[in-house]
Amino acid sequence: MTKKSLASVLKFQWWLHTSLTSLFFIAVTFFFLFSMEDYFLEKQLIDISNIVAVNKSIKGIPSHIQIYSATEAPKAWLDQLTHLAQNDAIELNNPQGNTIHILRSKFSNSKEVFILALDTSKTNSIASISNKLLIMILPWIIIFLAIASFLAKKFIRELQEHFKQLLTTIKQSESPIALAQFSEAQSIDELAQFGQLFSQVWQQKIDILSREKQGLEYLSHELRTPIQSSLATLELLALKTQDKKAIERLTRSLNRMTRLSNTILYLMESEQLLPTYQVDVVQICQQLVDELTPLAEIKKQTIAINTMVLKTPVNIVAIKEVIETLLSILLTNALQHSNNSPITITINQDKVSIKNELKQSISSKPVLDQQGFGIGLTIAQRLANKFNLQLDIVYNEQNIAIATISNR
Repeated sequence: MTKKSLASVLKFQWWLHTSLTSLFFIAVTFFFLFSMEDYFLEKQLIDISNIVAVNKSIKGIPSHIQIYSATEAPKAWLDQLTHLAQNDAIELNNPQGNTIHILRSKFSNSKEVFILALDTSKTNSIASISNKLLIMILPWIIIFLAIASFLAKKFIRELQEHFKQLLTTIKQSESPIALAQFSEAQSIDELAQFGQLFSQVWQQKIDILSREKQGLEYLSHELRTPIQSSLATLELLALKTQDKKAIERLTRSLNRMTRLSNTILYLMESEQLLPTYQVDVVQICQQLVDELTPLAEIKKQTIAINTMVLKTPVNIVAIKEVIETLLSILLTNALQHSNNSPITITINQDKVSIKNELKQSISSKPVLDQQGFGIGLTIAQRLANKFNLQLDIVYNEQNIAIATISNR
């Protein structure tokens, strides 16, 4: 959809409103003038007919008014006058196309019918001078529109500047309090309300993030204490028991809990201040495959690593724990949503890809940013953004999901 500036929208609305208002004003003015003209012309005919009815031979009647007897009047007039009462008038056109006002009356002494005809073409009627009148008022209309246009442009320019100033302040404000103070100083109420609303939303977001951070801090603290205790206990158990599989299961679970705790700590920070380095992705993938293979075997799945010929280490810069967490989330997600086909990890010079075939149809495939799907993938995306990593998940027509991690 094409976006329009505030100035262009207001200009269009102003021209439309002004044009319609001007046309309406002109139409009403001419209607009023024609109505008043008809009233005064008919009144003039009635006044003269009252005089003529008493004195048939009166002189000094205006030249544009003619008196006809019933036999002298054109037949077309008589046909129109038969239904009129005395001193009623109508408006007709003569053969020359001029407008004629006709009144039917009677002489008071003989009751003989006579007709008065007023030819408007011989008077300064509105119809006859309408062109001249338009020419006379047109310059004034143009002057009026020019002044109105100047004032409208000035108003639109000031309003546009107010909006630009408000938007600039919103972008540059360091806190919602500063924005609220600026909004209160606005002279236009709607702009003040807009700024205050944005300030309130901003403050609500800060409050939500603050509560989230407090919750993460509490959760991380509560997790780390039992994790450390469990790791110490696991080391003691490993010395006393011969059940290696049980130890491995406990180790895998504690590793996942440790990664979760680290993830919470990373997400809790407002900025990423930890030093990054080139991570050994191949080693991390091998460790995760060893860790998740028992789970894959239970689900009758396999995980394979396809390592390209690497002349130099993989160029992914981050923190080992972060890459480990991201790959763990993606592999766990692949195990959960895959069928029995192999899950393939492909490592090349600048990225790591995980490919798996989905259980569900392509029409109902999950979407990374779809609300309500995969809290793990949502956390992975936030963690990747935190460390300037690119995380993409795409689906092709063969119902294959491919998740890729790389540096931006």
